[in-house]
Amino acid sequence: MSINLLPKEIIEKRHSERRIIYFGVGTIILIFAMAVTFASLNWKIGQEENALEKIKVEQQKVNAEITKYKIYEERQAELQRRQNILNTALANEIAWDKFLNEVSMVIPGNVWLVSMNLDSGSIAYQGYTFDFPSVAKWLIRLDEIKPLKNIWLGGASKTDLEGHEVIQFDSTSHLTVTQTADSVLPEKGVAK
Repeated sequence: MSINLLPKEIIEKRHSERRIIYFGVGTIILIFAMAVTFASLNWKIGQEENALEKIKVEQQKVNAEITKYKIYEERQAELQRRQNILNTALANEIAWDKFLNEVSMVIPGNVWLVSMNLDSGSIAYQGYTFDFPSVAKWLIRLDEIKPLKNIWLGGASKTDLEGHEVIQFDSTSHLTVTQTADSVLPEKGVAK
């Protein structure tokens, strides 16, 4: 047990002084904590600004590299533009080498052509063979060439050719350029 002989006013004054001292010490601690926090945040901001500067420098380097390769993008675009022009120009072009190759593949061995004329998509054939069934075989095989349609026999008759009796015939067909899957037409999107 402790007995305090000081007057009540002095005891209250001392309690008030202690509260002021505690409040002052608390304020100082709070200010110190805020100063440390402020310094820490300032340091972090500085670090982030340095990192941002490094990123900006790196971005400038990357942009410089991109600029170096931009010419290739422009060349690719120019190449694609030219390819489109070529594809448009060749859209309805007929690959005659392929067509003539296909005719040579389907012509019967005992049939030979002496002329082939193209006029507005119509092809007129004139040739010779030794018998009438070979003329029919020629027409049937000609039908195997996909872009040909309306295959007709114009006429066939016996004739003398250098002392040999042969069959002279003429036939016609129409070449369709609208069938995109046909082998004698250029492939879409590919320049040959």
